[in-house]
Amino acid sequence: MDRVLNALPACPKPIVLFLTFSCSVFGQELIKNGDFEGGRLPPWTSIQPAGSLIALTGENSPFHGIYPAGASSLRITDDNSDFEQPSFHQAFAPHDAILFGFDFKMLTVGDPTAWFVAWLGENDTTAFFFSLGGADGTSVELNQQKISDLLPNVWYHVEGWADAPQQKLEGSIISSDGVRSSFQGTYPFGVKSEFNAIVVSDGNAAANDVLLDNFYSRPITLDIASNAVGQQVITWLAPGFTLQSTTGLGSGATWTGVPSASGAYTNAFSGGVHFFRLTH
Repeated sequence: MDRVLNALPACPKPIVLFLTFSCSVFGQELIKNGDFEGGRLPPWTSIQPAGSLIALTGENSPFHGIYPAGASSLRITDDNSDFEQPSFHQAFAPHDAILFGFDFKMLTVGDPTAWFVAWLGENDTTAFFFSLGGADGTSVELNQQKISDLLPNVWYHVEGWADAPQQKLEGSIISSDGVRSSFQGTYPFGVKSEFNAIVVSDGNAAANDVLLDNFYSRPITLDIASNAVGQQVITWLAPGFTLQSTTGLGSGATWTGVPSASGAYTNAFSGGVHFFRLTH
């Protein structure tokens, strides 16, 4: 999967950009109040049947790669009813490809009634989903396939990228004690165009409380700006992606990896037009 931009070398004239699949990744967080530091749940919308609980709690995820350290997360408790399940969700501007992630901690494990974290696509269809607890109560699953063991009172960070038109999905899950697992998947319910919402719910009377934090969905793009001395600085937030460049587009284009570029690159090329892309 590639995201391409065309940047002119630094010069006194205004910088001209030609973007495809574009919008700035910085300041372009699609989910609002994703780290629950606003002191309230909105703009998340919640359903809380009698006996259940969806409330801010004074514990923060130890993972701060996306959001800065905070003071709260969200705790969900079910009423153990087979008929009504607590849930919360948020819609966001549709995009065909996104970076996504969230953090969670299960207070106990072993009950096979899991919590589900799902990203939705066109026609309100589930694109992909994570099962916190899994079929055995001690696993984390992606689309019902185990990707990691699950321990009680341990924070986990899930991150990845998803591309609906190309039917690609991959990422990793890491625990606060450093155990990492990777995952790959696709879209079992037919999403092919876009991602536009996230929903969290239990499947059927979940007995285990869960803490959730640091939800995000961000476009996979490059951002370019001039620094104080007039150099062009290219930045991106896309773990696992590589920055490449070329001097021309078309079927014969030769893309070359930009050395020492990881998350940010100061454009040192001179003469002519250079094109940049992120590739995975």
